[in-house]
Amino acid sequence: MSHPSATRRARRRGAVTLATRSGNTERPDDSWSDWSAPLTHKEGEVIKSPPARFLQWKATFTHPPAPPLPLLTSVSVAYQPRNSRPSVSSITVHPPGVVFQRGFDDSAIAGLDDATADARRPPADTPPPAPPLGKRLFQKGLQTLAWKADDADGDHLTYSLAYRREGDPAWHDLRADLSDPIFVWDTTTAADGRYLVKVSASDAAANAGDRALLGERESDPIDIDNTPPTITSEVVRQAGATRLAVRVHDAQSPIVKAEYSIGGGPWLLLTPVDGLADSPDERYEIPMKNDADIARVIVRAVDLLQNVASHAPTAR
Repeated sequence: MSHPSATRRARRRGAVTLATRSGNTERPDDSWSDWSAPLTHKEGEVIKSPPARFLQWKATFTHPPAPPLPLLTSVSVAYQPRNSRPSVSSITVHPPGVVFQRGFDDSAIAGLDDATADARRPPADTPPPAPPLGKRLFQKGLQTLAWKADDADGDHLTYSLAYRREGDPAWHDLRADLSDPIFVWDTTTAADGRYLVKVSASDAAANAGDRALLGERESDPIDIDNTPPTITSEVVRQAGATRLAVRVHDAQSPIVKAEYSIGGGPWLLLTPVDGLADSPDERYEIPMKNDADIARVIVRAVDLLQNVASHAPTAR
């Protein structure tokens, strides 16, 4: 929707006045405004018709008693389109610990910061797309989020992120003034729990303060777990056989793997007693030949967020 409230300019000769009316239908009807008072300054003046999608003008010629006759050669209307709100259409929460190498941008100038580069870009120039994601890596404790945002006016967008723990109504600032639609969160700075992240896209870089708009979207829940599981064990002697009963517990994430080694030997995978590693609390049994083996065994467990715990049982 346009705002036909800018300056009207006309090239004319003699007694010529203009009037305007505005409305939101393609053909004028009863919903349109009345004709405005005459506009008489050929140098231009502010249109008084209300903001609307369409504007119509008419010229009135007053014939003088003697030549020259009135002549209208052109009319120009300056208007300011209504700003479109940015849209954050999707947020991708990558698996915990997955990060990407930054791609190479041949158009980038070494030593020139983003703000200066944006200021030197022509007003109508579309900002360059974010560099493609490079090689996939793993860094424990990091959480990568990427999103897609659009602006119908082609405005340059900047992003800010906020987070809140599930059940907590208050949002907390995470990062502001991001240019690229990707962010890596160091989750070791947050307590274990389930969180939501909100991405806000702003077109303030291309619009005056009172016209700038914001588009927002919340992510799917993100589990943060930087605490290793706990491992306890008990020696069970029964019917002439000895076994090590092991319990692995995690307050936040399922246990995905448990294994053991005796005297520096290879790691041997353990199968849960119930047959499936799918919960934060799993139990295992390890057959032991003698007490000497018990003294040399090491049990290791890993949860879904790749936290690792080790445990050395004692023979009792």
